[in-house]
Amino acid sequence: KGNERFLIRVHLKPKRQRGVHVDWPSRVRHSCEHFVVLEKPFGLPCQPHVSNYRECLHGAAERGLQEDNLIALHRLDIATTGLVCVARRKKAARHFTRWMEHRSLNGKATHVEEQSADGSAAGR
Repeated sequence: KGNERFLIRVHLKPKRQRGVHVDWPSRVRHSCEHFVVLEKPFGLPCQPHVSNYRECLHGAAERGLQEDNLIALHRLDIATTGLVCVARRKKAARHFTRWMEHRSLNGKATHVEEQSADGSAAGR
């Protein structure tokens, strides 16, 4: 064991993300024993960046909802808002993956756009 080598990365300028400090309980659209469906805010990645593991959807949601080990099950682009499902347990994540592989889930992506009183679009 004396030959073990460790690599330590120090990121002097980690990639910082918007959307981390939101009211996470108000963004829960469904919650059960196995899954949580969240409304992802604009500017927050679903997957962590190599320089910043904490500022991503499941990391921010874990802190905001006081949960441990949430597992992101699918992704939306950083600039996209929408519903994202996260698993509370690895077993639930495996089942979700199998459902996706066998196309057992019924769902479709939709675009919701709100318009202000003056008619200009305010995308969500």
